[in-house]
Amino acid sequence: MKRIRKVIKSFPHAFRGLRHAFRGGMNFRIMVYAATAAIIVLGAKPIPPSYKIGVVLAGALLLIVELINTAVERMMDILLPAEREEIKHIKDMMAGAALIASVCWLIVVALALAA
Repeated sequence: MKRIRKVIKSFPHAFRGLRHAFRGGMNFRIMVYAATAAIIVLGAKPIPPSYKIGVVLAGALLLIVELINTAVERMMDILLPAEREEIKHIKDMMAGAALIASVCWLIVVALALAA
């Protein structure tokens, strides 16, 4: 019973983190809107459920990667000076991960729309 209470108490922290990312991260906000729009459009289209599942999973991956990207960037800004070359490389790699997730999501959505 204690474990269940502990899990339930952790939800407000997660929602607070999502709210911070949504308010403070323009890219995350755009991705949330795009993923929501795609799910609404494809939800109304008569396509196989597997395509719909693919769009939802790809959208979730996209948002997860962007959350991680945002968290790492903020952490690096706080802990280390931005002028360091290593920090720039880390931020660039995270941006690359977000780009890959975005392109994959776009491909999945395009395939679902073409179905």
